[in-house]
Amino acid sequence: MPENKNNTLVVIISAVIALSAGTWFGFDYIEVKQQPVAQIQGAILPNAKTIKKFTLTDNKNHLFTQQNIKNKWSLLFFGYTHCPDVCPTTLNTLQQVDRLMTQKNLTTPQIILVSIDPQRDTPEILDQYVSYFNKAFIGITGELSEIQKLADNLGVYFKKAAGASGDINADDYAMDHTSSFIVVNPDGKVAAFLTQPHNAERIVEDLGLIVASYQ
Repeated sequence: MPENKNNTLVVIISAVIALSAGTWFGFDYIEVKQQPVAQIQGAILPNAKTIKKFTLTDNKNHLFTQQNIKNKWSLLFFGYTHCPDVCPTTLNTLQQVDRLMTQKNLTTPQIILVSIDPQRDTPEILDQYVSYFNKAFIGITGELSEIQKLADNLGVYFKKAAGASGDINADDYAMDHTSSFIVVNPDGKVAAFLTQPHNAERIVEDLGLIVASYQ
């Protein structure tokens, strides 16, 4: 075959390959651009997770069950009133979240502290604790077995740890626990998790993305 024909064939083949590649990349780019992307500090579940039945008591001595987390957005986190640092810092951050959302005319989800220390956290003590940060905040406690059941259902870890004395005893112990937030949708199902570090502005932004993904 003459050389000029070879060159022509090479050019044609190259053009076809380039066109094919360009078309493929073009459709791939369009597909990616059309997909809604919600990047939060945590994870939005593709399928909301059902929360199994539980029976606890809130800080006003009222029964608190899965019915109390339906028909509204809720944000749960696990902690305890004797927590020296993480829990009060978290509640302070959530107080800022409430303030920011109020300023933006947004509805704050109900904020729920699930006590992992029912031995010390009575409804009365929880009421004093959460009310110090925000009177609308809710604290729930109850039988350890019920708390453990709820924690296991939500993938939350907690365990007694050594206190200031270096030992675990009735008067001196700490609690190791998961610090993530669990976001529950109005169906009473887990919609998302928010992980540390917790920042008020970022939480407000992420809650907006989570709500938008639900609607």
